[in-house]
Amino acid sequence: MPWGTEPARVPPRRLLALLVLAVAAAGGTLLVTRLSPRASPEPAKPAEPPPSVAEAPWTAPDAEGDIVWPPEQAGRRFRLSALRGRTVVLNFWASWCGPCREELPLLDRYAARQGVGRGDPDAPGADRQAGPVVVAVNLAESAETVRRAARSFGLRYLPLVLDPRGEVADAYHVWSLPTTFVIDPAGTVAARWVGAVDEERLSALH
Repeated sequence: MPWGTEPARVPPRRLLALLVLAVAAAGGTLLVTRLSPRASPEPAKPAEPPPSVAEAPWTAPDAEGDIVWPPEQAGRRFRLSALRGRTVVLNFWASWCGPCREELPLLDRYAARQGVGRGDPDAPGADRQAGPVVVAVNLAESAETVRRAARSFGLRYLPLVLDPRGEVADAYHVWSLPTTFVIDPAGTVAARWVGAVDEERLSALH
């Protein structure tokens, strides 16, 4: 991949659904290999996403979920539509995903640089004309698992949002982790990055 780190595979039930759709479209033969998110020494190259989301730009689906980290934001409800007028970096991750563990501290540092609100657009004094808002959506893990991961990674500013049933990930056709979307102020997906992001890509958003 041009941006480096090999992405982790999504859990089997989501992969199965995507493979069925891909085979139905191609008229081919389906061969499903059961994968474990915890034990995959040589993850296979993920299948391509549906053609409708293969390339940006496209209209970003609305997304919402409970914020569980950082502690001062816990209990709030994240809604993407409330951030219209801001650039949003929407990341999908899980604690079992190796590249995600490497990427989240970088996103946390990036969130810390975004305006007075430290990545929280509703914080007192937050500058709505400041840099992009970055939010990390966790795929199908418990609130305690997410909080434990945040403490383990030393996260302080990055808002972590729950997606317990994978509905937000489904809306964005996420088929591997980590995946990151850049949503422009008009609500359009301007870029989709599969695999861990790097400082150069984030810096280019300013």
